[in-house]
Amino acid sequence: MAKTLEELEMLEKECLTPGEVAPILGCDQYSINVQVKEDKLNGINSFPFPTMLIGSRVKIPRRAFIEIMKHGTVYMLAEPKFKKKEESA
Repeated sequence: MAKTLEELEMLEKECLTPGEVAPILGCDQYSINVQVKEDKLNGINSFPFPTMLIGSRVKIPRRAFIEIMKHGTVYMLAEPKFKKKEESA
């Protein structure tokens, strides 16, 4: 089982399990499962990355998880089109 982001990047599958991301998040997989299931009941997502509940199984999109863990967002891949003008004193 992968224990680092680098190991997760080498995986070829599209989705990760709570057991694969738990060591990186510093928690146990049970906590992730419980929180995702509770979130889905309440229509929210407490995690900074997308989660899916398929039947009773929790899945996490691999590429989005890696980008968020590395950069804080999945939107850092694109350059902004408009740059803010610097104000002169």
